[in-house]
Amino acid sequence: MRVSVALNVRTPPVAFESLASDKSWEVREAVSRNPGLDRKFLEELSSHWAWKVREAVALNPSTPKEILERMSQDPDQSVNKAAREQLARTRLQKL
Repeated sequence: MRVSVALNVRTPPVAFESLASDKSWEVREAVSRNPGLDRKFLEELSSHWAWKVREAVALNPSTPKEILERMSQDPDQSVNKAAREQLARTRLQKL
C-alpha cells in the first residue's frame, strides 16, 4: 500500500516526508521514482545505503543535474550508469 502511494503522482508533497524516511527500502525506492518528489528528498535519497534507491533517484526525471553529476561517480555500476544516461537524456531534450 505505501509503495502505491509513493508512486502515485497525485500524492501530496507533505506525504513524502514520512515516505522518504520509511523503514522499508522498497518504499524509499518507490518514492525516489516519483517525479513530484522535492529536491530535498532527492538529495537525501541519492546517498541512501541501498543501491536500488540511489538508482531510482538517478532515473527520476526531476533529479537536478548537480545530483546526477555526483551520482555518475557512484561506486555502484547500476547507479552511475543510470545517472549518466539521465544526464544524456537531459542534454538531448535541451537541443
